[in-house]
Amino acid sequence: MEPRLSRRTVNGRGLQVATSGVGPPLLMLPSILMTHTNWSLLRPHLESHMLLIMPDPLGSGLSDKPDRPEEYTHGAQADLMLGLLDAMQAREAHVIGSALGGATAMAMAGRARDRIRSAVLIEGIFAERQLPLWAARMRDTLADALMGRMAFGSMKKRVVAEGLAKATMRDAWAGLSKIEQQAAADAYFDPEADRKGWLGQLRGAGRDVTPLLDGLQTPILYLRGALSTAGDFLERSMGFLGTLPNARVVAVENGAHDLHIQQPQKVAELALAFWREIEERA
Repeated sequence: MEPRLSRRTVNGRGLQVATSGVGPPLLMLPSILMTHTNWSLLRPHLESHMLLIMPDPLGSGLSDKPDRPEEYTHGAQADLMLGLLDAMQAREAHVIGSALGGATAMAMAGRARDRIRSAVLIEGIFAERQLPLWAARMRDTLADALMGRMAFGSMKKRVVAEGLAKATMRDAWAGLSKIEQQAAADAYFDPEADRKGWLGQLRGAGRDVTPLLDGLQTPILYLRGALSTAGDFLERSMGFLGTLPNARVVAVENGAHDLHIQQPQKVAELALAFWREIEERA
């Protein structure tokens, strides 16, 4: 089943939103520079259980691409996503976020404690005061007046998305069908990518949202890939989770950074069990 696409205006900004499934609302937030297709491999495992709300983040896909970095901070994105839930008539929702999308998910949980029922973070990065090195280098390159345009033209090519997909799938790539390989590459590819939108996201992201989380009671499931190369950059986030009463960290065997692409069925199993537990306690 292909997701339904619609255009929503939230806080004066246009957002492209994909929806599918039935059940309790689940807001799905990809990392920066990604679109709703980043969830294309996980989506089939969840849509019979949840109403999936999958926006293209501001600056990506067919959503608006303002040139004001302050609109891309995790706090501003949290307010935008809460407004999207209002537009979708969803008073409460679960939220799932990947990498820097996890920072927006946590900011939402901190700002709307009565609305966010739980947060699932896939190697979420929310306690760092700066971008990962690769992202900082990309930001500086794209901002360069001479090199930026040429560099962007190279970065947005589908062959780059295919390379990311191969790196995520590791040895399993060779065993995938052509359709499965295409789906994995689609998860990283944004045909509507815009240099201004990417720069806005890279300039606004990478902020520590832990000041919003003091005393947070929201149930949190943090999924970490046991073989992820992002480990050092996750330590502050995972360390902070140790101060929260309802947070747990689960290491996924043989897992890469983008677990929702590499092991979507396992991610779905863990998340669904987590949500059932919440429902049983309610």
